[in-house]
Amino acid sequence: MALPSSGQISFADLQAEFGGSNPISLSEFRASNHNSAKTSGGPNYRIADVSKNTVNNKLQLNGNDVDFININTDSKLVLILESGVWNDGNLYFSTTNTPGNNNLLNTGVTNNGAGVGSIMVIDGADAGFTSSTYGVVNGYLKSDTTTASTAVEIQIVTDPGNTTTAVDYLYGKARFSFSDAGSFVGGSVNTKITTQSNILDTDNGVIIPNGQSVDFSHVMTALPTIFSGGTWHYYYLQLYDAAWNASTKVFTFDNFRQCAWTNNTGYTNGSGTFLNGSNNNATNVANYIASSAGYNVARAPNYAGTGENVTLQMSNSGATLNHTFTNNTGGYLLLYKYTMSNSTGFPAGSNNRLGSLLWADSGGSFTNAHTVNGTGCWNAFTRQNFGFPTWLRITFYFTPVGSGTETQVGFYNYIFDDGSSQTDALNKIKTDTEAYFHDPLDTGEDYPYMYCDVNADSVDFRYYLPGVLRIVPEYYRYGYNQGGAGGVAHTSTAASAIQGHSNYNFANFKSDELSTGANGNQNIKRQTNNMSLSQYYNARGELTLGSG
Repeated sequence: MALPSSGQISFADLQAEFGGSNPISLSEFRASNHNSAKTSGGPNYRIADVSKNTVNNKLQLNGNDVDFININTDSKLVLILESGVWNDGNLYFSTTNTPGNNNLLNTGVTNNGAGVGSIMVIDGADAGFTSSTYGVVNGYLKSDTTTASTAVEIQIVTDPGNTTTAVDYLYGKARFSFSDAGSFVGGSVNTKITTQSNILDTDNGVIIPNGQSVDFSHVMTALPTIFSGGTWHYYYLQLYDAAWNASTKVFTFDNFRQCAWTNNTGYTNGSGTFLNGSNNNATNVANYIASSAGYNVARAPNYAGTGENVTLQMSNSGATLNHTFTNNTGGYLLLYKYTMSNSTGFPAGSNNRLGSLLWADSGGSFTNAHTVNGTGCWNAFTRQNFGFPTWLRITFYFTPVGSGTETQVGFYNYIFDDGSSQTDALNKIKTDTEAYFHDPLDTGEDYPYMYCDVNADSVDFRYYLPGVLRIVPEYYRYGYNQGGAGGVAHTSTAASAIQGHSNYNFANFKSDELSTGANGNQNIKRQTNNMSLSQYYNARGELTLGSG
């Protein structure tokens, strides 16, 4: 519970909210942007876009006029001079308040005299500065056109953050949490998904590790036309060699070829049976294909690519043609898809499949099943697949204090290492988030807008401004893109059966309490001079996380 919003506040109330021991002193409860003794507050820096109010010549931080700035001795002030925001030449930190490039401070300041498209940093911890609990003016922030009265005092305040009772400035907070600590395991290219699914248009088939196999199934129909005297058939699969790059998490493909199985008795192991007008029905089509080189027997191709080190075992259950394909090539293999030339009549999402049938049509010409309009000799198709590194996308939304207007501040795609552990996944979320959310001018990536704390089963996100931070996490499919261009995002949350990860459930949380500056402890003084208990209205030790 936060402290009351009005009325009486006692020292005991402060102690109950923020901790500490007797005897109590009000100076214990000074505000700090950063508290090195805690993880609940902000980072050891404060970021602000600098502009100038052309009406009154005052400098502005994040659009607000300022007369003075307090910097704690364990924190930095990061001033960003964005093009289109900063409009007054250069920015200076000087021992005097007279405008322009004069009396600049050389210690504790990076890039003094900064211009548009640059950053100035003032480090309160620098030994060249003096400080006290009251605050000590160490210089003035000014521009080419500020006046003596509009230059901004920079006061260095002795840091209260080494005390356990320091009051943290609070900022928008959200949490991503795995449901069970330590249980998540990321998807892997070596994990087989035993359930069967369609091949989506953006997928390119199935990638199979060496020594592994996949099952797939066609539901057959009668052949649309057939040579009156009967026909041999040739059942084709398309292959690529696949190479996995564990660093980029991308497969590349080369050495395309085809292999085939046939019932033509002129070729090894052929059954000699063939389809004709009298036996052309769905069950017989499935059965005769399955009998191409021996029913329910694993066999190498006996027509094209007879030297290929793969086997195919087929059987049928009525009109359903069942397959088990095994890769013994010594490396990863892509079993590439055929796409039907016309999807009309196919069940949704099933116009892509792994095999194609060659047979003689009514005119005596051999026809490929995948080029026949309509359903041809195929109906539904599904296949097993192997997984892929887990792709988690988190989208960030922020509502500034007092605005009531939420905006998207960005998103990030976290593609975990193959078979990533939960600990590695959480640390990657932290590292990638803090590396990505930066001002473009921060080329050193020292001052992220979003910073993170990793807990047992979760990551806490904090924004650099007070307000409400909300996150939306989703799992995306990371598919196989022909040519090695990487993963393809499917715009729906993927199930574990597609991704190949386990114990993947998550929850997300946010705090919606930061509607005013007081909620974030922004009213509480950093200095010990003229402190008042009324400044602690609505103050709190930490934010409460609720449903995201």
